[in-house]
Amino acid sequence: MRDKTSEIIIYSCGNFFAERYDSADRTNLVEGNTAENMVINNLIIISNGLQSKWSKVLHGDIEWINDFKHSIWFSECRLNQTEKNIISKHI
Repeated sequence: MRDKTSEIIIYSCGNFFAERYDSADRTNLVEGNTAENMVINNLIIISNGLQSKWSKVLHGDIEWINDFKHSIWFSECRLNQTEKNIISKHI
């Protein structure tokens, strides 16, 4: 997101989103207890949760940000110079 001065703000919103995930988002997981399986399962849960609970966010809706700012999960930071250099090549 950009602030009023057009500087990029990073919202750490993963926990805010995950708080709404439920058992319906934990379907079709792979069996096993390896690190690989855990990463795959986390990605499946995130994908399912984003589609079922946060589809408006995936379509660019930013109304959720106000709720996020008032949640226990609210956190924002700025890009460091290395990140700015990398991102400047793409935006």
